Amino acid sequence: GGIYLENANISLNSVIISENTSYSLGRVLNRYGGGGIFVNGGTFSMNAGSITRNETDMYGGGVFVQNESSQVKNIELVGGEVIGNSAKYGGGIATCGYLQLTINDVMIESNEALNGGGLFTQGSSSIERVTLQYSKGIIRNNNAKNSGSSSFSTAYNKLHSDVAGIGGG
Repeated sequence: GGIYLENANISLNSVIISENTSYSLGRVLNRYGGGGIFVNGGTFSMNAGSITRNETDMYGGGVFVQNESSQVKNIELVGGEVIGNSAKYGGGIATCGYLQLTINDVMIESNEALNGGGLFTQGSSSIERVTLQYSKGIIRNNNAKNSGSSSFSTAYNKLHSDVAGIGGG
């Protein structure tokens, strides 16, 4: 993929991450996904960036963040776009583990996956949850072959306002 981080923190401002790939099956180092960005065990923030046309055969065509530790990690996207990415789970964005995910004023559009075309979240247990706070954004024209444009696991809490397009599509 474009960016691969293990137990590290990253903050990006006005970047373009485009046309990257990450495949499993030993073809590329990353066995989890994250065509554009993969973060394992760290924090991630992006302000006013563009994540487009990335792909993986696993989690998060645009962005995949996972946290296997018992300490919550913060993930934040403010402004920008996640467009035209593809994956098996979470074409645009996929998260797994104990995370606080904040998305504000981001367009998530035209992403594709088997599950969660635009956004896929999954807590790793009933204790380790993904908490999502989403405001003033658009989720539209995402395609998921098995489930809707946004897919959430049972270990999930959500807070959202002013959101257009959550649901099937």
